[in-house]
Amino acid sequence: MTNYHVVPAGQGTNYRWERDNIFVKVAGTQTGGAFSMVEDNLKAEFALGLHEHRTHSETFYILDGSLKFYMDDRWFTAEKGATVHIPAAVPHAVKMAGGPGQSLMIFQPSFFEDYLAELIKLTPQQFADARFRNSFPSVMIFSRSAAFRRNEGFAWDGWTATSRLSPAAPGGSGGTIRGCWPRPARV
Repeated sequence: MTNYHVVPAGQGTNYRWERDNIFVKVAGTQTGGAFSMVEDNLKAEFALGLHEHRTHSETFYILDGSLKFYMDDRWFTAEKGATVHIPAAVPHAVKMAGGPGQSLMIFQPSFFEDYLAELIKLTPQQFADARFRNSFPSVMIFSRSAAFRRNEGFAWDGWTATSRLSPAAPGGSGGTIRGCWPRPARV
């Protein structure tokens, strides 16, 4: 008997965040942990500050719209049909390049979907508790580079060991997540 898996359009385990909506299309449990694949539907405001993944690579295939990536001290734009592969431990940032978009993402090895499953369980009180946030296991290391924040318009939100960066609101001081995932939409 053949073992296969079909996920119809608009389906899969769904993680709805303030600035993107992720559908898990292939979980690591289906690939023996080799990889996982998600569809990420990105709102125009989506941005994730400079970070790196400790143990997994991340590959983006742009299905719709354009994404801006920051690597090696420069920004570049990946448009519909482009593929961007980011090995583990490579610092990068990503944001929309004007308008919403959609990407297919492959994480190798898998487990990123497990991280999302844990994040969605957090309460607003846990997100507000700095001590709790700093003890929460993270698959990402977020940069504290003042030069990056100053030069690229990102602001540090005050998290320490797993500091997240987020784009400062126009006219605002930044300093909060501003909806940049992993904050769930219900927060």
